Amino acid sequence: MVDVSRLLFSFGVITDIQYADREDGMNFAQTRMRFYRKSLQCLDQAISYWNANEKTKFLLQLGDVIDGSCKRSDTSSECFQRLCQTFAKYRGHVAHCWGNHELYNFSREQLMASNCYSNVVLEGDVCASLEMIFATCSDLKDDQLCCYHFSPCEGFRFVVIDCYDISAHGRVESHPKCKQAAEFLSRMNPNHDQNDHRNASLPHHVKYNGSLSSQQIKWLESTLENSERKFEKVIISGHIPVHPEATGASTCLLWNYEEVLDVIDRHGCVVAYFAGHDHEGARKFRSSNGVHHCTFESVLEAVPASQGGNETAFATIDVYGDKMVIRGKGDIKSGVLTFR
Repeated sequence: MVDVSRLLFSFGVITDIQYADREDGMNFAQTRMRFYRKSLQCLDQAISYWNANEKTKFLLQLGDVIDGSCKRSDTSSECFQRLCQTFAKYRGHVAHCWGNHELYNFSREQLMASNCYSNVVLEGDVCASLEMIFATCSDLKDDQLCCYHFSPCEGFRFVVIDCYDISAHGRVESHPKCKQAAEFLSRMNPNHDQNDHRNASLPHHVKYNGSLSSQQIKWLESTLENSERKFEKVIISGHIPVHPEATGASTCLLWNYEEVLDVIDRHGCVVAYFAGHDHEGARKFRSSNGVHHCTFESVLEAVPASQGGNETAFATIDVYGDKMVIRGKGDIKSGVLTFR
């Protein structure tokens, strides 16, 4: 009998750092302040905390490490280098998701060659079956997708999906997937600024979202089938939420979220889906089939303690045989996610 009271492993979570070397400013809706320089300091402090106080096996970074404004100020490379130097201080593996802001700054080819691709190997390699080896299939790697899976402990698997597989960002406009995204947006969003959701067919049909291709969905389904055969519990992670109840912002949702939910609902091995993108986060929703959909708060918008705020936003998650325990810092609230 499995001892469900025994801690199996722990990992850290942080999202939407969106570092930029610029003055603080309001978000696009003019409702929340963004602390661009402080976000890098918060990352550094979180890593120092994990290194000194926790035995985390890996760090899960849910996307948007750098702000889109870096591209406009021609500081993308400089700011990204600072981020990579900070992540390098972490004494463990870093599992990166790609968000829209990475793709505002860099091409997929550039990101594949960066530290944000997490040293992914091909699934056919012998070492891919070992703990903490990030693996994907050759077709997805050739297509420059940031989607892979890894096992931090026997009985558990993490699957990272690329929510901007089909999107308007990261590829040349003539690329078939860019054309597909452009055609989708031209049908669904008549606005001149397609980041504006007003008049769109649905609020999430905006340019800063994206979708999974049929190719990636087939890979996800195959990966989950393999996990079911091994009796593994699976946590899926992507930058964009895939459940409408897991985001307070109706605009922050995967274009084809229904397709992804259908895959998740048909595989009982999935216990949770983790996302960022919606900076206010604070949405932890359990679907009728027992899957936890958690959208984590952005560290970019964590109000400094000197201004009466919580200063930071990151979490350590402890995994047991029957649950995950979220121990939040700053804006991220603590909680317990029991497995179905």
